[in-house]
Amino acid sequence: MKKNKKSIAAFVAALMLFAVLAGCVSNKTETADNNGAPSFTAEPTEAATQEPSEAPTEAPAEAPLEAPTEAPTEAPTEPPAPEAMIPQLFAGHERTFLLYPDGALYGWGINEYGQIGVGNCENVLTPELVMEDCARVFICPDNTFALKNDGTLWGWGRNEYGSLGIESEDIVSSPMLLRDDVAEVFDGWWSSVFLTNDGRLLQAHDVEGAGGETRERITEVAAVHDRHVVKTNGDLYVLYYEDNVPIDKGVQDVYPYYEATPFAYLKTNGELWFCDCPESIYDPHNRLLGTDVVRAWNLTCDYDEEYDFLALKNDGSLWEYFECNYKPCFEKKLMDGAADVVFAQTHYGYSSRIHTFVLTETGELWYRGEFDAASGADKGGAGEDDIEIEELVKVADNVASVTTNGVGTYIIKNDGSLWGCGVVVKGFRTGGIGEGSYEEVWGFTKIMDNVASFAQLTRSWEEIDEDDEGGDEPNTLTVASTRYAVLEDGSVWAWGSGKFCSIGNGDTKRADEPVKIMEPRF
Repeated sequence: MKKNKKSIAAFVAALMLFAVLAGCVSNKTETADNNGAPSFTAEPTEAATQEPSEAPTEAPAEAPLEAPTEAPTEAPTEPPAPEAMIPQLFAGHERTFLLYPDGALYGWGINEYGQIGVGNCENVLTPELVMEDCARVFICPDNTFALKNDGTLWGWGRNEYGSLGIESEDIVSSPMLLRDDVAEVFDGWWSSVFLTNDGRLLQAHDVEGAGGETRERITEVAAVHDRHVVKTNGDLYVLYYEDNVPIDKGVQDVYPYYEATPFAYLKTNGELWFCDCPESIYDPHNRLLGTDVVRAWNLTCDYDEEYDFLALKNDGSLWEYFECNYKPCFEKKLMDGAADVVFAQTHYGYSSRIHTFVLTETGELWYRGEFDAASGADKGGAGEDDIEIEELVKVADNVASVTTNGVGTYIIKNDGSLWGCGVVVKGFRTGGIGEGSYEEVWGFTKIMDNVASFAQLTRSWEEIDEDDEGGDEPNTLTVASTRYAVLEDGSVWAWGSGKFCSIGNGDTKRADEPVKIMEPRF
């Protein structure tokens, strides 16, 4: 009996062993090896088959399918374009300069005294590099000055009367190091005036000859307007020949005309005062014009003893104060919401004309003055164009800035477009407005898009017995006007009169539409 039990146990054990072996075989997959013989590969257990769904072993199987199609569409085909440099425009006294953000200074124009700074005295017809590392440029009648980024002052041009502050009568045709303590340069009294970093006002002038003497005129200076000086303590002086004549105290700013007096000045308490000297500068008569003023403009036209001032008050209202024969004539409120005033006194033909534009906070442009093409108004069959517009009239909307020289008026709108209008006096070489014709343009006409800045170079001179391309009979007083626009891509364009080599395109002929004179710099 025992023997039978052992046999049964052995049989059961054999069955269990067979079952185990059968399980092992069932967990293998038959494949073929390199020789064609069958081989077995173990399949993963249940735990192992759950991990690959979260493990990164499956990612490579999907990535090669999508990456080649998506990656090229997302990656840039070329590097991003560099940002264009937008230069600053400086125009005056028959020459023009471009100052780039990296300090490169280019110039062109009349160069009789080496005032362009390119090493010779030949007129420059296209923009030429003058210097590097420039921070600011100052244009005086026969000289040019530049402040470098290191604070040094450089100058060039005519030095017959010592306006460069060096002991020489020779022309300086290349930038020369002058000083290292100057903050501002002014054109004043047939000389150059330097305002130093510590507030001293120096006058470089010597009528006796070779020059070189730079005299200290006044100290602790806060502001300079021609020969009117405001000190840091608020004292106002007029520099009259060798004297510093005191005018008033507590002054913030000055609004002079051509001569030393009369003029208006603004006090720190918001009072606007009028100063006249009927008998002598040493006996000034001051009179209160208005209060609560934040800014003023002197619209005085001629030596006719009529003095016109506009004043912007804290509440945005614009007021006019008119003086005649040293006596107050009237004051009146012109409008509300004013933001800026731009005006020009221009002589052409046989007349002197005043054009006054008021820009409001909402972008409306209003005009008062001579009724001609430079007014921005529509002609509308009004007859003679020398009729004066006595009350403000709206001439444009959506205006960001306005520039006028009395011959041409230009606005930049909020969308960056440039619009112009103006007078074309053919015998006087005023130059075209820029829309392609050589005719006067009434009402603002679109000239260009994407304009970053705009400037005009204007020059008047006497010219007799000379005809201009078959135009009207020339007058003894001639006006030339050249216009410049810097676009948002950094390119520079010019048009108008080509006299004084002013356009910069290598010619002296006029251009009736914009001509590119500088490509963008990056």
